[in-house]
Amino acid sequence: MANHRRPPPIVQKSRRESMKTADGLKLYGLDAELAAKDAKKFDADLMGDAQTWLEELIGEPFPTDFMASLKDGVILCKAMNVIKPKTIRRISTSKLAFKQMENVTGFIKACRKMGVPEYQLFTTPDLYEGKNRNQVIQAIVAFGGK
Repeated sequence: MANHRRPPPIVQKSRRESMKTADGLKLYGLDAELAAKDAKKFDADLMGDAQTWLEELIGEPFPTDFMASLKDGVILCKAMNVIKPKTIRRISTSKLAFKQMENVTGFIKACRKMGVPEYQLFTTPDLYEGKNRNQVIQAIVAFGGK
């Protein structure tokens, strides 16, 4: 005989308040709460300004939306090399995840060397996994300020 008990109220509430990530995965509980908090802080105008500045800096438009275009780190590395030539010597165009994350990490390290404060930088998963777009935007703005 199957057990047809209802889940506890906290689980039911969590399921009702679930959110989806950019990849379409559902978030529950604390992850959903953090994503909702992040969404409230989101500034579309600031993201648009950051995108426009990067497009003008490297001389090419973003191929897709903001986060997806930056995910492989190529645009960020190109922008760094425009500001400070030969800072990032190898920019990988590979589709392999670890190569794309190396590009992002190279950009972050170069920002540190330029003097962008640590609290204004993002981590590689913030961008690659789409965990914190606000911090990514903030770091680009801080990079532009340097």
